[in-house]
Amino acid sequence: MWSDYMVGFFVEKRLPFPLVKAAMARLWKIKGSYTISTDRELYYFKFNLDEDRKQVLDADPIFIAGKLFVVRQWTREVEAQKNKITSIPIWVKLMDLAKELWTDERLGYIASLIGNPL
Repeated sequence: MWSDYMVGFFVEKRLPFPLVKAAMARLWKIKGSYTISTDRELYYFKFNLDEDRKQVLDADPIFIAGKLFVVRQWTREVEAQKNKITSIPIWVKLMDLAKELWTDERLGYIASLIGNPL
């Protein structure tokens, strides 16, 4: 049963359920419908169309009110580790970056403005 669900969580501070529900309705352009429920840490999503579920899993990172909201396929591991996740790696695509900025030092500086570069 739970293997049909996806879970969402905030890496930092959790935001209120109504805010998340409204943001998902606005951000997800899906064909079918879905249900959303929550507990103290996680938001649970169940889609009636597999293509919608796949589209959401393949989508770019979601930011709600400036907070990173991660959506993953439900697994026992996600459920067990929900309180241990404090950061998550993300890819950043820098468009039209001047070639003189293509050095380890300068790219590291630019990345540090976003977060902690790996």
